[in-house]
Amino acid sequence: MKANARANSLDQSVGDGGDSKVTLGDMTTNNVFNEPGSNLENEDLTRELEDNIKRVMGKRNGEIVCACYAINGRPEKNTWQIAEENNMTETRVN
Repeated sequence: MKANARANSLDQSVGDGGDSKVTLGDMTTNNVFNEPGSNLENEDLTRELEDNIKRVMGKRNGEIVCACYAINGRPEKNTWQIAEENNMTETRVN
């Protein structure tokens, strides 16, 4: 397939002569299509997990654990960042 050729199907074979058994679909990074609503289900599970962690560990400790492992939907933070935000030493976070 030429570099400037357009693909008509994910089943189209890749290669010069089209004899390759590898298709464009095989080369995509994610061949799994999520069902509608699965993102909402994941958000619900994440929220439930966060609530349970806070319930068991207490609000402050739960927030620290959730921040360490990015359970709260925000980017993962390292122990130094969490210590700074909570006015504690890095050792205390560990």
